[in-house]
Amino acid sequence: MKSVLFRVDKLSNKVACSMIAATLAGSGILLPSTGFCAINITLPFEENFDSFDYTDLIWIQDNYGGRHEWINDGGWEGGAARFFPPTSGDPGENYNGGVSGLGAYENMRTSHMNARFLVKFGQEFTSTSTAGGSSQDKFLVALRESGQSQSRGMVLLNYGESHISDGQPYYTFGLGAAGMPFFEVDGIPGSDKFWPNGRDSFKVRDYSDQWICLEYEAWTDNGGGSRLYIWTQDGRFDGLYLQTDKDFPGSFWKSIQIMGGYYNGYHAYSESNYVMFDKVAIDDSFIGPPAGFISGETSASNDYYVTNPRLQALSVMSLADNNTVTAGDKILNLDLYERGSLWSPNGQVLTPGMKISATGPLDMGSITNATDTPIPASMLGRSFAMPHLRNQHHYHMLSPEQDASVEVLVDGTLHRLTLPQGEPVSFDAGNSNSNVSAVITSDTPIAVSHRGQTGNWSFDAMPLPPAATELWGIRSTIALIGATQDDTEVTVYASNGNTQTLTLQAGQKGAVTVGTNTPQGQGSAIHIVANRPVNAIQVADGDGEDATAFYPTSQLNTRFGIPKDTQYIAIACPQPHTTIELYRVNGAVEVKQCSAQGNRPGKAYFGNGDSNKVSIPQASYLESNNPIYVIYEVTGSEDEHNLVGTNKPM
Repeated sequence: MKSVLFRVDKLSNKVACSMIAATLAGSGILLPSTGFCAINITLPFEENFDSFDYTDLIWIQDNYGGRHEWINDGGWEGGAARFFPPTSGDPGENYNGGVSGLGAYENMRTSHMNARFLVKFGQEFTSTSTAGGSSQDKFLVALRESGQSQSRGMVLLNYGESHISDGQPYYTFGLGAAGMPFFEVDGIPGSDKFWPNGRDSFKVRDYSDQWICLEYEAWTDNGGGSRLYIWTQDGRFDGLYLQTDKDFPGSFWKSIQIMGGYYNGYHAYSESNYVMFDKVAIDDSFIGPPAGFISGETSASNDYYVTNPRLQALSVMSLADNNTVTAGDKILNLDLYERGSLWSPNGQVLTPGMKISATGPLDMGSITNATDTPIPASMLGRSFAMPHLRNQHHYHMLSPEQDASVEVLVDGTLHRLTLPQGEPVSFDAGNSNSNVSAVITSDTPIAVSHRGQTGNWSFDAMPLPPAATELWGIRSTIALIGATQDDTEVTVYASNGNTQTLTLQAGQKGAVTVGTNTPQGQGSAIHIVANRPVNAIQVADGDGEDATAFYPTSQLNTRFGIPKDTQYIAIACPQPHTTIELYRVNGAVEVKQCSAQGNRPGKAYFGNGDSNKVSIPQASYLESNNPIYVIYEVTGSEDEHNLVGTNKPM
């Protein structure tokens, strides 16, 4: 049950701040001396709303009856700030209709700024809108230092009765800049300036009363630009939504205001019409959603599932201190970047269906051919599409939480399976390889891995992440895309600047034809953007006969352990200004710079692609200032593997 511990009604911006400050100061709570709704911060900055200590950020503009309340147990995790619309107001500029939201975070002075926060819109946020025609709410405003033209960057919350979907108007997000507003549909530049047009995939009304994770990114160097990321807990939106690569050259960002909405007075008051905020984080590099936000994760979960029957022993590397790892009766106690083994001379430690539990995140690997890594809990999903390339295909599946009803579509034939809770199930998908992807759908989140086979030889082993609309990977000699739905439009961006478009139907596959196909991980980094969820893989880097999966944005991380002796590490970078440090066990540090430009990914490479030798010894580790995609080749088996990693604490 929610507890409303403090409420602000019908007070102007400055009066509200000063009255709250005086009231709480009288109770012995120390507050900043400023009477304005702003706070000076240093980066990184976090506000979790777990206590009512953010009074200098409450923004209720003008005396039109807007309201704020703190809820101590109604946030996504802990407390939250909730704002209601004004009860009266004159639609027009200068915020006369009332703004409800968080005030300004000041004096950052950074050329690269990221602001991540969770937001929830009440059930009647859209339905109580009284806009006549259309309206534009300045949802977020970022300010640069004075004297700059087009000094503001904005996230716009747009509404219009002329923008109808299924007979109902809707709100959606746009990007803007002062003096130069623009709106882009799903990241397609110039698709429709400023206003939504009915083709927008994100609609606020589809996620009423659900937490949404937004991240606004803006930079002033390299010509300037901005991005908007959206993550939803159902996994449908899992990263980059809109972007522009212009408008903010030079200078520094100095403040950001998360205004929330209710601009121009186009909202009727209702207790179910509100905007809530939680988990604000501001930094000078990419942040991403909080751990556990995506469905299938839990904030305390570091569980990994064994599905592949060939995976019987593992090298384990801890990505946190005081990490207790449990696999059956085997227990390891590891600190950050310490390495241990899940192996026994008395027989195999790991069996299909086993859960490896840890108190912190792990990276794991095996020298055994066609094993790769267990499946992290964050990769449980309901929809997958694996492109078929060669020989026989096996799918190993597990439903950890409850019985699952699963359908597998292969070459036009639909197979129905039941996965009993906690019991591994393997499915032989045959050897149809012409223009085929196996499409797997489930009514509950499941873990899925793939393994190819010919005779007694296994290959192409990998955990499958859930299908997504944005993927990152490395092109080796071959890269393939699989579609889960009909009329899937795909754009492929390569790190060498080339672009490809293709259209796929459900159960089909398409080949990546752009970028270099140099073996041994030396090919181009690849970024895939689709209008419907897809999966992608690279196959056969020139030796070892193995494959790796492309990962969605939500699976990219900043800290990785190298569990086995390695020939090379290949990296795709979604962000500009990415610094990657490789720490070898002998103490040597190698630093690479990697920079994306718009949708074109950056590429980084460590090691030696010319010969099968140990270039990077086991127990080395990687750290990056931005999330990255990483694969490596195990020297002993010459198999390329994915690394899962984790995000470094802020």
